[in-house]
Amino acid sequence: MNQVDLRTWVVAIVIGGVAHASHGAAPVPGLYSTHFDGAQAVWDVSGNFAQDVLGAGLNASLEVSQNAKGKLAGGGSVSYSSSNEDIAIDFTINGTVANSAGVITVNMLEHLHGAVTVNGKTYNFNGNLDNALTLDPLAQTLNGVMTGSMCVAGHCETMEQMNGGQPYTINMSLPSPAMDGSWDLDINVVSVTGAKVVATATVTLANGRTLTLAGKGKYSPTTDLTTLTFKGSTPTSKGNQLRFTVQGADLGIVRMTGKLLGQTPTITP
Repeated sequence: MNQVDLRTWVVAIVIGGVAHASHGAAPVPGLYSTHFDGAQAVWDVSGNFAQDVLGAGLNASLEVSQNAKGKLAGGGSVSYSSSNEDIAIDFTINGTVANSAGVITVNMLEHLHGAVTVNGKTYNFNGNLDNALTLDPLAQTLNGVMTGSMCVAGHCETMEQMNGGQPYTINMSLPSPAMDGSWDLDINVVSVTGAKVVATATVTLANGRTLTLAGKGKYSPTTDLTTLTFKGSTPTSKGNQLRFTVQGADLGIVRMTGKLLGQTPTITP
């Protein structure tokens, strides 16, 4: 029969337990900062675009805003006047920004209405345009094809018809030259009580836009992992959310999921 040395067993358990515990530690209250770009890039296309959809010298000025869920809204106008022509058209804009396999796509719908006066006679003008765009991160442009139609005095033509039967391609520079998709995350661990973690987070985009989030989580001493969930906590940040699995007292990121401005920055083990 095997004999158990109680003293040896107790010492081994205690020392072994202490050694195991020393490998990890719960988060410590404080500020932790991380920079993201590349595969985790987040793009904000808010701002003023110049778009030529009516011919040379008739650039429309479009003001677009992108909300927390990646929805676009805005408007704009274009006008022109000469000795025998007057054009005044207003734009209403909506759409979405999304990413798929790392490619940022922008779908921008434009609804046009206004009036055209030729030789003293005024005609109603209206149109509906659909811009299917892809973001080029290096050139910082939106490129794609515009479809739809415009009508004046009851006569309508598609964009393709107006372009000699060819697809009507467009290229627009992003409004902010500073927007390169990079962003900074500042996590402020407010308190750690037992396994319970309370924190806040600030996301700062490359164009200076900030998103404020509130979060909570739980630390597991067994795995030395902490799970944290953050959600937008202000009117302009609601709809954004991030979930993390982090390791150790320095919050080394093991996994990240969530949505920012309609996009899904992700880190997987």
